[in-house]
Amino acid sequence: MATLPRPDANQRLTIVLDEPGGGIGLIPIVDSTGRIITVVGAGDSVIGRVKITNGTDVVDASTPYFDSDGDNTAQTIKNSAGYLASLVVTNPNAAEAWIQLFDESGAISVGTTTPKQSFPIPADDGTNSGVFGIVFEGVFGMRFSNTIKYACTTTATGSGDPTVGLVVNAGYR
Repeated sequence: MATLPRPDANQRLTIVLDEPGGGIGLIPIVDSTGRIITVVGAGDSVIGRVKITNGTDVVDASTPYFDSDGDNTAQTIKNSAGYLASLVVTNPNAAEAWIQLFDESGAISVGTTTPKQSFPIPADDGTNSGVFGIVFEGVFGMRFSNTIKYACTTTATGSGDPTVGLVVNAGYR
């Protein structure tokens, strides 16, 4: 791991990857344990304020969230208003799965409560698990007025439970 010099307040950090065949997709930003903090898309991406000192300060950008067994039970990422900055979901199942995002202060009835958004997670192809990743636009990400909750299901608005739980990594503020 390289140690970077302390930047000026408006200095930019540029990462250049030389990959055969052209572009890059998503670049995971990880902490010292290997847990994904956020994901940066190709092109210009605002991560937030980043502290670069002696290598022990990590990021003043988003708080990481991790669930190794995302299922059809509504889970809470943040129990108050906030922003979802990034989302990476891995699907080990042979069938497509979905992650439903909710912005509700009360209880969620998965399959009945309308999600704020719903994203498909590709199926495992027999060699690799399907992966969905997104960095939400804007300085902060996608705004949630009440709470940030989710459920992993077999359809976009249904309540079916994937056979094997999905792995959910998120960054929120």
